Amino acid sequence: MSSSPAPGQHPSRSRPRSPAPIPKAQPQPQPQPQPKPTATPWVDPAALPRATPAALAFCDAAAIRGRAPARAKQLALNTFAAYGVGADAAAFGHAAGRRVRFTAIDVEDAGGGEGNTDTAKTRMVTVLAEVVVDKSMVNGNGMMHGGCIAYLIDKLRVPPCGSTPLVVLGLLRGRNGVGVTQALNILYHAPAPIADPKFRGTTLEIVSTSLALGGRSMTARCEIFDKSTGRLVASAFINKMEPKL
Repeated sequence: MSSSPAPGQHPSRSRPRSPAPIPKAQPQPQPQPQPKPTATPWVDPAALPRATPAALAFCDAAAIRGRAPARAKQLALNTFAAYGVGADAAAFGHAAGRRVRFTAIDVEDAGGGEGNTDTAKTRMVTVLAEVVVDKSMVNGNGMMHGGCIAYLIDKLRVPPCGSTPLVVLGLLRGRNGVGVTQALNILYHAPAPIADPKFRGTTLEIVSTSLALGGRSMTARCEIFDKSTGRLVASAFINKMEPKL
């Protein structure tokens, strides 16, 4: 038998049942942020020893002209001395590299003006250096060896002559401009004879300019001139990459 509603109670107005309580969602543990690994620079200019006459014959940063900050000039010299030349006299290129004399380091801002060291506006760095051709740099014919020219370009661009503007630009932008060579394209235009009584002593002027400083890739241009005649001896484009350690 079906149960009947209580007297006076409408069948459709029976008391509804209370819904079952919905269990509260338990808070999920939030993942803890992991500390980012500290990037290790390939070569940190600020951590290198100060350039001394043992590594560079011309190691006085105060004698370098140009509107780059004094600190950038000094760190560029330190990088060239430690990384481009080294302390071991038997190392490749040591004799030639230590004779390089930096004469000027200039900066140019995004508006084309010189001397603005605002890291956000510095777009280009130009480095001037000189070296006198001697017997440690020449081939059997008394002309500067193409391998020595390549060494000077590669090193002036990185830490030798060709790469130094990238080092300085990195310092001004709070970046690391020291890397390893990825590509080096050189054109040899004219010979450079040794400084000897048979010849007119050849002083070479090296002009290196930064072109681009990206996330890991960086590019510079370098030209080498006979200072006395203005004749172009060699020109090059260099591309570098900062390796991941």
